[in-house]
Amino acid sequence: METKDMKKCKEELANIIRIFVNESERYFDDILEINLFEQLFPSIAQSMIKESKGSSDLISELSKIIFKNESDRITKKSVNQAIAWLYRSHIIGYCDKLSECNFMDVSYHSRFYFRDIGVARHFLRIAGADQATVDGIINENFVYFYLERLIRESKLAGTSPAFGVYKGGEIDFFVRSLENDKDYAIEVKSGKNIGKTANMILKDGKADCLYLFKGDTRGGCVEKKKYTVPIYLMGRITFDN
Repeated sequence: METKDMKKCKEELANIIRIFVNESERYFDDILEINLFEQLFPSIAQSMIKESKGSSDLISELSKIIFKNESDRITKKSVNQAIAWLYRSHIIGYCDKLSECNFMDVSYHSRFYFRDIGVARHFLRIAGADQATVDGIINENFVYFYLERLIRESKLAGTSPAFGVYKGGEIDFFVRSLENDKDYAIEVKSGKNIGKTANMILKDGKADCLYLFKGDTRGGCVEKKKYTVPIYLMGRITFDN
């Protein structure tokens, strides 16, 4: 804000990340674990870019990205400990998966998200994502951030935000309000049209309402139970009506 220079802001952010990494390294036992920790950030970003339907073993999937199956010198336990450190340091958060958008059929810790938008953007660029991909993931991460806050405030069900898998398709997020016991489907990626899965979920009665968060809309009611909302107004959504 003082310089009004985005380049200076990026340099400052990179410096803050370096300080965090350097201070964290004292808690690891050997040089291999320290090297592992430095590779985690861009590897997490790569796992976000892959756009898979989540993973039943996120730690193993992350290990494959880091080591490309070329080394077994670092154990799965070491990766798990490093991830746990990032989670407890509030650098990353988890996202769960709901099979067929069913809250009774949940797979925990199926995706990663960053808990800071600037950090997310920084490592997505380092991971080599193009601008359109960065914009889409940043928008999704932005919504994740607010959903996580509503869960902490006991306004939404679950321990972490969750995405839904339904009839072979996917919805970005699926939430249940503790204010009115209604289910809400959320489609959020940048520049994406209303997806087939989102419409199917609403048509089949799996959700009471569908929110479409976009960057290029003024908002409004598309049709009954379907609303578009500018992405920057995510914090105004209360899921209580």
